[in-house]
Formats: sequence, structure tokens, C-alpha cells
Amino acid sequence: MVRLFLSAVWPGGAEVRCRRGILGRLAILGILLSIHAGASSSSTTREELPPVPTQCRLTLQIQDSAGTPLESRVRVFGADNHVHPDTTDSERFYFWGGGGYCYANGSFWVDVPAGVTRVTVGRGFEWVPFNRVIYVDRDTTLTITLNRIANLRQEGWYSGDLHAHSNHPPIDYQILPSQARMIARAEDLAVIHLLDQSHYFTGAPSFVSDSGTVVYYSFEYRNQAYGHAPLPGLRDPVHDTCCLDPAPAYPMLLDLRDEVVPAKGPMMVLGHPHSTDDYFYDDTWPGAGLGRELPMLAALNALDALDVLSYGNNPYGDWQEWYDILSSGLPCPPSAGTDSRLCSTSSLPIGGLRVYANLGEGSPLDYDSWLEAVRTGRTFLTNYPLIPEFDIEGHSYGDTMEVAGDSLHTYVRLRATCALGLRRIAILAEGTEVWSADFFPPQSHYEGLIALDIPTPAWILVRAEGSVGNPHLITGPSRAETSPVRITRGGGPVRSTIASARWLDTLSQLRSFVTQRGNWEETWHRDTVMTRIARAEDYYKGAFVAAPDSFPLLSPADDDTVFAEGLYLDWGEALDSEPGDRVRYEIMVATDSLMMLPRRFQTDTPGLEILTLQPNRWYWWTVAAVDRGDNVRVSTPPIESFYLIESTSAAAPAPERQLVPTISPNPSTGPVRLAGFGESVAIYSVSGRRVASSESGLRGVDGTWTWNGRIRGRRAPAGVYWVVGSQGGKTLQLIRLR
Repeated sequence: MVRLFLSAVWPGGAEVRCRRGILGRLAILGILLSIHAGASSSSTTREELPPVPTQCRLTLQIQDSAGTPLESRVRVFGADNHVHPDTTDSERFYFWGGGGYCYANGSFWVDVPAGVTRVTVGRGFEWVPFNRVIYVDRDTTLTITLNRIANLRQEGWYSGDLHAHSNHPPIDYQILPSQARMIARAEDLAVIHLLDQSHYFTGAPSFVSDSGTVVYYSFEYRNQAYGHAPLPGLRDPVHDTCCLDPAPAYPMLLDLRDEVVPAKGPMMVLGHPHSTDDYFYDDTWPGAGLGRELPMLAALNALDALDVLSYGNNPYGDWQEWYDILSSGLPCPPSAGTDSRLCSTSSLPIGGLRVYANLGEGSPLDYDSWLEAVRTGRTFLTNYPLIPEFDIEGHSYGDTMEVAGDSLHTYVRLRATCALGLRRIAILAEGTEVWSADFFPPQSHYEGLIALDIPTPAWILVRAEGSVGNPHLITGPSRAETSPVRITRGGGPVRSTIASARWLDTLSQLRSFVTQRGNWEETWHRDTVMTRIARAEDYYKGAFVAAPDSFPLLSPADDDTVFAEGLYLDWGEALDSEPGDRVRYEIMVATDSLMMLPRRFQTDTPGLEILTLQPNRWYWWTVAAVDRGDNVRVSTPPIESFYLIESTSAAAPAPERQLVPTISPNPSTGPVRLAGFGESVAIYSVSGRRVASSESGLRGVDGTWTWNGRIRGRRAPAGVYWVVGSQGGKTLQLIRLR
């Protein structure tokens, strides 16, 4: 408990101390009024009172409830609206990132301007942060006692940061291993990985590690085409960078993992996978840090862990891509690596985002066991709330649960706490909330058993949200999420077609990216990359099992005669019932009914204008609808024929008959021929809107016009239209059929 006292000094020098609060304030007010009255009635003048100092030394003594000094993170915000200290300080390690903070090794002093001062002291997420406003008008010593809201180490939970640096430019501080350990303790981190390549690397935990804190120096492999990869537990050195533009996009992270796991280390993590939304920007950071290989690593069973939380992500939490991997039926152990730089004053604090891994209740900290817990998903991620219990019928963090049928009837047991106060708890199934509870005012703890009756999802997890506004919270809003319980049905994963579709689109971008980069040193490098992309695509395509619905060929009708300048192949839309699926049409046109030597076309819309066929011959055509899973549906009927002629051939009407306007065919479902309307013509809907004219939408030769039956590229709706020509103002009715 922190005790603050207000004090006033009588003119004679006696000090009166009152406990902070309303009574204390009233007492001080009475004292000050008495001083004022006494000063007015005495010969003492204002000038004789001691002057208020402009600078005061504030000393903090930080301890736990037993009086043991504690390392902690401190922010002192002075009356001048500045954080103090505010310059490089190798003793207290001042940082201006995140609004400013520094570190105290049990005690701390700083000179501040006299006046109102805010003091914030915290130690990770299991301690209630101290946050008070005090008035400093003299040298002051403040004893601060931090109290625990939870002690998760007793339950086997240990927190860690998988991605930080102590020797990464810009370098303002030379960080010794002992100093890195002190900062880790101040953040209540059990494990920190400092990825500084060969800097202090030994292939084992640092000599400063002890039973409560592990400091491990390792490597960050920076593949500037495919993503950056922290290598926790690395035992032997590796090369650390490749593939910066314009170098070719080879080798891949898959090649690194084949080299490292398990020969040189237990796992490879994909760091800050969402560093930017600009997929094709790769000249420098952040584009050179984007995790472009994510969907491939996941599909090819090479994703040991993913930094869902990282300061290098934009935004910090890459939740949606993690959800999409899980919803695609793939395992994806989540991790957190801040990418903090202990050596740079601009850095945000290490451990502001972290992963908790469970070693079993009562288990001591063991580095290898901790990495195994991360790799198998016995984890939750957080930037303040804690979720130490999550269970579904005996299945918990990272487990797989078999469910029979299309519905899930179950109970979820959960427990959460937050030193800043819980304001919301939710259960998510495939990223959608299926149960939630809001707390107003926020409460520190929640424990419950919740019944669920929902369609069988691919995965379930728990999310906790804490209050915001506390200066000790670096990134807001405060949020924690557990590793999911993955669901299988019939021995196989439940797979979302929507998520799979997004990854197929991403892999298409990746194919374009590596092709655009080019500069391959060897042909087999390109072939290897393209083959791996195709293998990953094959996995995501497997989520789509239903072929598109049947669809008709519309025009030209079988044995129809078509004018060359108006040839528009028209067919019905092929619908696909699977969410996220997409249909593309493959068209074949040949001069024989067996389609022996066809010309091939592709389009995403039901209809295609062809200007390259030779007139005065027969053609046969067919359309196949192909979905994302390469499921095919052929048109009904599967093949039709037409005879292509030129508009200016002998089939054209005699000159004297051109004065009689004609529309052929009428009614129609496809292209129509307009003759005898004069040098200009326009088509209007019944509402009076012009939908095509000789200036736009019609093709004409020698006064004969052809309309392809489309309005701005889309099939004209069925109904009545009016064709108006310039020759005598002739107007005819045109009927479009469905």
C-alpha cells in the first residue's frame, strides 16, 4: 500500500502532515488560511517566507508487499509537461518512445520542476500499476509498494518476448547482458530473445540467466523478399540476410527452415508478418520485412510460430491473417515479438506485447520446455489482460477436438483477470463472437462456465479486453487472446472457403511479385519457387468441393447467322454456392464440331466479344465454368454452332429497302442487327434513358448497325426498348427476352 501525506509548515517551522484524501485537503486548506491570516496580522512580510524551489529531487523507493526492492518501468511527468529524465541516461535508461519511460532497479531519482507531477510505476501485467498525481515543492522521497493481481508462475505460466534487440542501429546505449536481464525483470519477463546475430551469441542461454529469467542471444534471418524469421534456441550460427531488391527472390524461408530445424535449432518464427499493406513495395523497410511467404509456410507445414503481436506489424496485432490460417484448417501457433531495441532511445518497451506459455502447474522455468510450449500452442497473447484458464471438455490451448456432425453443443470454462480492469470477455468461433459479457464498471477478475450451441467451427478461442487510459499501457486497446482449440470432423479439419479464397488471392500476388522481381540466377530457382506456390495453392483449392451450378448458352442460337462486327458470345451466369468461391469461364471456338483445334479465351464475366474470327464459315463454341477448386461445369447445351458473315455481303438488303427500318432478330436474347435507320441511331429504355447509340455502343457499316445487347458491358435487362433513327425519325420497338 502506498501512503501519501500532505504537509504544511507553520511560520514557526513546525510541520503538519495529513493523510491524503478529502479530510487531508480540508485540513491543509485550514492551515493555509491560518497562515494567511497570521501573516496579515504580523510583521512578517511575504518576502521573508522561504522561496519555492524551481527544481526538486524526487526519489522513488519501489518494493513489493514484503518490502523487497523491485525492478520496474517508471514514467515521471513533470509540471513542465515533459517526461523526466528527458535525455540519454545510461543509468536509468531513458526512452522517449511510447510517451517516454525509464527503468528503476529498486530505487530511482530524478530532478523535476516544482509543481504537479504524475508518477507511473509498473512491472509487467501481473502487478497493479501505480499511477498518481502528487505536488512536489521540495526534495521528496516516495515509497511505492506494488501489489500483485496474479502470480501465474505458480500455475506454470511464463511470459516471453521472442523478438527484441540490444545491438540494432541506431545505438544510443551499449547494453550488457546483466542490464538486459534487469530490464527483463522490470517488465516481469521470464524469457527474452535478443536477435543481434553474433553479438553475445553462444548457442545457449546467456550466462546471466537464472531460475527466474532467461536471456537468449540468437539470430534474426532477414529474407527481404519473403519475410524476417527469428530463430529462438539457435545452437549454431547461420547467414542472416538475403534477397534485397533487385536480387532474385531466392532462396526462400522454406530453405532456411530445412537448414535450421531441427539440425541447428527447435523452431523458426515468422516475425512481424504484416509490416505494410503495400505488397509490391520491397526497396526497404517496411516492405522488405513483409511476411509474403506466410500462406506457403502454413500450407507446407513449415510454420512453427507466427508473431501475431509485434510493434513491426501495422497495426500491432495481425489477428485477421492468423484467423485465416486457422480457418483454412491449418495449425498456426501464435507468438509475440515486439522488435524492441534496448539500445535505442526511440524504442517502445520490451514485453509491451508478449506471449505466455504454460509448462504445467508448479513447473519451474525451463527454456527448452518453454519453447516447446510455444511451438505446440499452449499459449495466450496479451498486452495486459491475462487468461490463465480455457477449457472445452478437457481440451485446452492448442489442442485438437473431434466433433461429430454439423453442430457443436459444449461448455467452455474460462478465467481471466486484468490489472487495469476487465471490460469485456468474448468467445470467438472462426473470428466471430458467439458469446460475450461486458462489465461496467470494469472488474478485476472473471470466471465462468458458458454453454455453447453453434454450427461446428474450425476453431474456438477466448478474448479478453481491458480498460484503457492507464499510462503504463503502451499499445491500446488492451487485449488478450488464447491459442485456439482446433476442431476436426471425421478426422479432418473444418475448412473455411472464405479464408481459403483470400489465401489463393495472396498466392496469386506472390506469383506476380516474384515474376516482377525476376533476375533469376538459375532457371531451377524460378521453377522451385513456382512449384512451391502451386503446391500451396493446391492445398487451399482443396476447400472448394462443389462445382458451379448449370448454366445455358444464350446466343448465338444453334445454326444462327451472325454478323462479324457484332459477334458477342452470350451465356448465363454460373452460380457457386460456396462462400468465397469465384467462377471463371473458359471458352473454346473451333471450325469443327469435335473441337479438335479450338481457339481458347478466358473471362470472369458471362459474355465475350470476339473480333478476330474470319467470316463466311461455320464455327462451334462451348463454355466451361471453373471455380477456385478447379471444379468444372460445362454449359447446357455443351456445344452450339453459328455461321459468321460480313455485314456488307450479299445478305445485306437492297438500297430501296434500306428505307424500311428493320430489327433482326426481334425479340432477341443476344446481338441484334439494325438496318434502314439512317446514318445515326439510338436505343432507349422505356424510362427514356439512352442505353446505346451510333456514338457509343453500336457498330456500323454502310448504314447497318449492330448492337451486342450489352449496356456498359453488362447484359441488357429483359423488357421493351425503342430504336430511333435519323432517317425520317423512324422508331421501332425492340423486345429483349430473358
